[in-house]
Amino acid sequence: MANVGLQFLASAGDADPQSRPLLLLGQLPHLHRVPWSHVRGKLQPRVTEEAGLQAQAAASTRPARAHRASSKDLPPSRPRGSAHSSPLPVAPGWAPRRGFPAFEVKQPPNCLVSRTARPHKGAWCPHTLSYAGCLVRLAGQRHAGVTGGTAAGPDLAVSLPPPPPPLWQAALSTLNPNPTDSCPLYLNCATVAALPSRVSRHNSPSAAHFVTRLVRTCLPPGTHRCILMVCERADAFASACALARAFPLFTHRSGASRRSEKKTVTVEFFLVGQDNGPVEVSTLQCLTNATEGVRLAARIVDTPCNEMNTDTFLEEIKKVGKDLGIAPTIIRDEELKTRGFGGIYGVGKAALHPPALAVLSHTPDGATQTIAWVGKGIVYDTGGLSIKGKTTMPGMKRDCGGAAAILGAFRAAVKQGFKDNLHAVFCLAENSVGPNATRPDDIHLLYSGKTVEINNTDAEGRLVLADGVSYACKDLGADIILDMATLTGAQGIATGKYHAAVLTNSAEWEAACVKSGRKCGDLVHPLVYCPELHFSEFTSAVADMKNSVADRDNSPSSCAGLFIASHIGFDWPGVWVHLDIAAPVHAGERATGFGVALLLALFGRASEDPLLNLVSPLGCEEDPQEGDTERDSKRRRLV
Repeated sequence: MANVGLQFLASAGDADPQSRPLLLLGQLPHLHRVPWSHVRGKLQPRVTEEAGLQAQAAASTRPARAHRASSKDLPPSRPRGSAHSSPLPVAPGWAPRRGFPAFEVKQPPNCLVSRTARPHKGAWCPHTLSYAGCLVRLAGQRHAGVTGGTAAGPDLAVSLPPPPPPLWQAALSTLNPNPTDSCPLYLNCATVAALPSRVSRHNSPSAAHFVTRLVRTCLPPGTHRCILMVCERADAFASACALARAFPLFTHRSGASRRSEKKTVTVEFFLVGQDNGPVEVSTLQCLTNATEGVRLAARIVDTPCNEMNTDTFLEEIKKVGKDLGIAPTIIRDEELKTRGFGGIYGVGKAALHPPALAVLSHTPDGATQTIAWVGKGIVYDTGGLSIKGKTTMPGMKRDCGGAAAILGAFRAAVKQGFKDNLHAVFCLAENSVGPNATRPDDIHLLYSGKTVEINNTDAEGRLVLADGVSYACKDLGADIILDMATLTGAQGIATGKYHAAVLTNSAEWEAACVKSGRKCGDLVHPLVYCPELHFSEFTSAVADMKNSVADRDNSPSSCAGLFIASHIGFDWPGVWVHLDIAAPVHAGERATGFGVALLLALFGRASEDPLLNLVSPLGCEEDPQEGDTERDSKRRRLV
């Protein structure tokens, strides 16, 4: 599904599913609330003029064998004998037009609504001609390709009644999601898919992960396709970002380069529930910017290091800056060493492409506070001289997932009208092996002024982030510092494949991260924050600290985050949040763009966009006993 254009429209319009395949997706109770009148134009096949003329020509070749229908020819409602030897019941009032012979319809090899490619023997498809558009017998012609529906022009031979609503209900009645289910229609030209109707408290109510799975497996093939997403307004943001994950941009398959046609997927939202009005233009624009951010992050993570090196990543940053009218600040190579960024320089100095610190700054008028997002951008991690093995090194192109997510989120946040000062700090390096590589036992002086003894060159992410958060604190004057990184393999053990790990000095922000994850689909779960018990793991006899723990069984993901926090100080009065996204940054061999939706939702109250306000941590919660001023103060604490 690479190289597919994704567009969000208030109405995708009507189209024959044979020319524009369709996927209808939502929770089963929500799907039952979609009226047939809304989906009829998207689901109902049409008789084309060309097909009608072909049928007329086929009939005229053998007029003597035409079977003229009469009332005596109509079978009972439940035909006896073989379905292949009885004519199809004809709707009341239906008759052939323009002297065209009446015809006998035999059951096609695929019935109207089937869970398998072939129906049971003797099964009937009572509206085959109107619905399925498959095989008919016209005047003795064995198989004529007439598509069912209403006559499209004066030369057509037949006029069929409109499909009745039971088609839609019949499709829904076959669904039994456990946790998901799908039902193909019209020889797989359309599919109705059901999401889980209920989820656990640690999952997103939107069932975002299942949205991505169903789109990947159930969306019919085609050049121009349509997805009708049925959900509540509060789940629209998470659902859109989940849809975007199903359409990665990066591919180097030779077949993809030979295709000249541009594929598109049009997405329409049908909102149910209390706030079920039409989707506003501003909402569609927000969804577009958010999904573009998700796909941008996924493309960067999917791109291998022979293309996405530090130079190329800087070009991506400059491209986003140009799009937003922002000139990036870039410090790289020997200047890093001169200015004291010993962490970034020490990690990347052995690589062909030099390390860099890049900053994009958005400083609008009227800003009341300063927020810094710091991303780990290790474009490839060999482990350095503490080199990884042959099974653990593949996939290390994804070690820039934190910086990629921050770039995608920064672009979307600024486009949606971020009201506070926002700085995106990118710590870029390639952890390579060479004559200049950092050795175990080396001691580096970091930007915080603290010294670090290297006891594991494969614990490099915390070194570059330590410089990044120190810069955000000392030079940018940030009130809130959030760092995002694919930091530890232990994160996948601690919180699993789907939930990122959050470590923060603020209980309020810990709860906000978890709530944001449920609202946007980028799930988050807390780690233990206890520096007085854990930071002693980094004790060094010759420096302020080591860079790797002494006991790997003592909450290593928490310890890795505490190493970063120590370079701004555990007594720092601001808010510090660390997000470890090592496992959810990819699903199988594809990047997910994880983190973009999370950042947009977490800082939604700092945006002018109503949809981002809706999915922000505090949402629209109010305490009726509190005054307006106190309520506003409580909301602003998150942003």
